[in-house]
Amino acid sequence: NSKLGIKKVTIYSLFLNKKALSAKSAILDFNPHINVKTYEENLTIHNAADIIKEYDIVLDASDNAVARYLTNDACILQKVRGVVNV
Repeated sequence: NSKLGIKKVTIYSLFLNKKALSAKSAILDFNPHINVKTYEENLTIHNAADIIKEYDIVLDASDNAVARYLTNDACILQKVRGVVNV
């Protein structure tokens, strides 16, 4: 665990998972002792709450407003810290 107490990190991508896999690789190069999980399906109103509730913090690196608002809303509803546009 880091000083922030972060136990899990999720990277979510709306683009064929290439962006997420690239981000995962960069994060693990920086700190190989953290858990990074990527998803192959798109984040939707139907799965956002179930996915986001698993985490202590969500780093949103999406590049469109719809995904950003969906991530933010799900974080608020699940009481999960969200960091937007990292």
